[in-house]
Amino acid sequence: MKPGDTRITLKAGGVTTTIPVTVTQAEPENLWPAAPLPVSANGITFSDAGSGRIHVTGTSTGYATLSVNTSLPGAGTYTTTGGQGFNGSVLYMQVKAAGATVLNPSTTSVTLTAAQTGSVQCQIVVAPGQTVDTTVTPALTKTA
Repeated sequence: MKPGDTRITLKAGGVTTTIPVTVTQAEPENLWPAAPLPVSANGITFSDAGSGRIHVTGTSTGYATLSVNTSLPGAGTYTTTGGQGFNGSVLYMQVKAAGATVLNPSTTSVTLTAAQTGSVQCQIVVAPGQTVDTTVTPALTKTA
């Protein structure tokens, strides 16, 4: 059923009634894995901010990376476009499959084979020499 308004007609004996119904699209499942927090790396602390959010604070002395290994639910198209709080150069998300970066600030959607989804790294990265104090919501969804 597609999102939108529709009606359902019910009949019982000689009685008929029509009920208006609104169908909404379900939010896609966020596949970004939970990380064991807090974690500190190169001057940056990544801590749990609740509800899948991560607080990122400090001044980076090099690339500061929070990395979590996971597997994805099979071949398909994956995207990071639902992430919040990232700016693409100072603080960003990336996903690596088979050692190669497949999702990053300039590539936010990719089609992966089943072999590529068996073991991926989901990373939040702070570039060197940056001071941050923000909360981010990483997101990775399967769209097809």
